[in-house]
Amino acid sequence: MTQTRKQLFGPILFVLMAVLCLVNTANAQFDKDFRNLTTIDPDNALPGRCWFNAMMLHDIRQALPNEKKIIVIARLGAKERNASMNKRRLHNVRTILTMKYEDAKTVPMDSIIVAEGERTKGRGRVEFYVDGNLILALTPYGDHDLAVTGCYDSVDGGDWCATTEQKQFYPCKDQPKKKPDRKLRKKAN
Repeated sequence: MTQTRKQLFGPILFVLMAVLCLVNTANAQFDKDFRNLTTIDPDNALPGRCWFNAMMLHDIRQALPNEKKIIVIARLGAKERNASMNKRRLHNVRTILTMKYEDAKTVPMDSIIVAEGERTKGRGRVEFYVDGNLILALTPYGDHDLAVTGCYDSVDGGDWCATTEQKQFYPCKDQPKKKPDRKLRKKAN
């Protein structure tokens, strides 16, 4: 190598090593900290579809370190009238995060802190915080439950609440359990 190439090789090698160190440090920080899933502007976010909510909650389940706690705050929107909607949305979130699936880890019940927050100026939302940082805000449709599972169960006109899994979530929890018809019971005897 000529003297000029040697002089250029040293600084270039130094810069490459520095970049590699920064990339490795950034990756380690990314793995260490919970990734940011938050919507850009929760006040103006459009309501999420069931599949989007399910996907985001699945990501939280998979990415939340075991030693971390997650705070979930449900807020009613300015025009929402159903005061119990926050409790229903929080129930759906807690149930889906703690539910056992074959391929997904569960979040321990004691790692989830739920609360109801003040009304928002726009649409209602469910906010997720880890280490005091907002990581996600889901926007349900006004005066509706947060749909989190069974998103395609009734696309063929079937019953949304037909499965045992669906019956654990609102609005399916509202449906009264069907009692056997007495006339049918008498005919069977």
